[in-house]
Amino acid sequence: MRTRERSREIRDRAASALAGLAVACVALAGSACVDRMTVRTVMPSMLRDDDLDKACRAATALEPPLESIRVGGRQALRALSLSLVTSGMCAEREAWEAELEGLRAEHDSRHAPWRAAAFQDATLREKRLRAVAGGRYLRAWDFMVERYGDPDSGTCPKLGADDGLAHALGLTAGVLAFSHQGGSGTYLGVPDTVPAAAAAGAACVDDDRFWGLGSALRGALWASIPGTAPEGTDPWAVLEGAVGKGDAAGVLLARAFQIVAAVPRDDGPDACALLDAFATAQEKPGAPAFRMLNVYAAALVQHEVDRRWIRARGHRAPYAGAGCPPDEPVLPPIAQEPPPPQADGGGSPLPVE
Repeated sequence: MRTRERSREIRDRAASALAGLAVACVALAGSACVDRMTVRTVMPSMLRDDDLDKACRAATALEPPLESIRVGGRQALRALSLSLVTSGMCAEREAWEAELEGLRAEHDSRHAPWRAAAFQDATLREKRLRAVAGGRYLRAWDFMVERYGDPDSGTCPKLGADDGLAHALGLTAGVLAFSHQGGSGTYLGVPDTVPAAAAAGAACVDDDRFWGLGSALRGALWASIPGTAPEGTDPWAVLEGAVGKGDAAGVLLARAFQIVAAVPRDDGPDACALLDAFATAQEKPGAPAFRMLNVYAAALVQHEVDRRWIRARGHRAPYAGAGCPPDEPVLPPIAQEPPPPQADGGGSPLPVE
C-alpha cells in the first residue's frame, strides 16, 4: 500500500511540475514555448508508448488546454495538430468497433431476421463516431494549414528540425478527415479539394526521414481515386517503394496504407497476400521511437482482417495476423423465428455459432 501511495505521490508531483512548466512557458515566452515543449517532450514520449488507448486519451485531455492558450492571438499550432491527430484515433477505433458490431448483426440477420434492427443501430452509431473522428482530423488539418500554409500552393514550406512530424501527420489527418466524412453520411466541412492538396503536400515530406509516408499518402490517394495519378505513374509502384522505405525504418504505416488502398480494388495487388506480408513484417523489431504509429498501423490492418472474417464466418479473426479467412463460410442453421421467451420472462440468448 505504501508503495502504491508513493507512486501516486510521484505522479502527482510530476504532473504539478509539468503544469508549472507550462505556466512558466506562457508567462515567459508565450504559446511558442508551449508548442516547443509539447512537440519536443510530450509527443515523443507518447510516440514511444505502445498503449494506443492511453496515448489517444491523453491527447484528448491535452487538446482543450492547448487550445485555450492564446498569447498575442497566436496558438501552439503544431502541438494542437498533433494532439488532435492522436485524439482522432480514439473516436476512429470506436467507429471501427461499431462497424464490426454492425457486420456481425448483418451476418446474423440473414439467418436470424430479428437481428436487422441491431445492424441498423450499430451502423448509425458507426456514422456518429466517424463524424467525431472526422471532425478531430479536420481540425488537425486546419491547424497544420494555418502553421505551414496551403499544401497545394506549389511550394514546400520551410520546415525546421521539429516541424517534419507535425507537417507529415497533419497531411495524413486531412486524408483521414475526408475518408471519415464519406463514412459518416454527414458533411463535416471537409472540402473536396483536400485529397489533391494532401497529395501535393506529401511531395514535400522527406521519405527517407519519415518512413516513406509521403509516397504512401500519394500512392494511396491515387489508387483510391481513379484518374488522379499523374500520367504515366503507377500508384501501386509508388506504394511499393514507400513500403520498402517504411520497412527499412521499422515503421509500418506505408504497409497499412497500401492494404487499405488495395482492399476495395479489383485491379490492385492481392489484398490477402498483402495481409500475410504485413504479418511477416510485424515479426521484425520496429522503431522504438514510433511504437504508437506501428500499433496504429497494426490496428488499422487488424480491422480490415476482422471485417473479412465477420463477413465470411460471422466472427472476428481468431488471432492477430490471421490473414484472410478460408473461402468457405461457416453459417449457422437458418432460424425464421426469434427464440421463445424463458419461463422467468427473460429472452433467450441469441444463437452463437
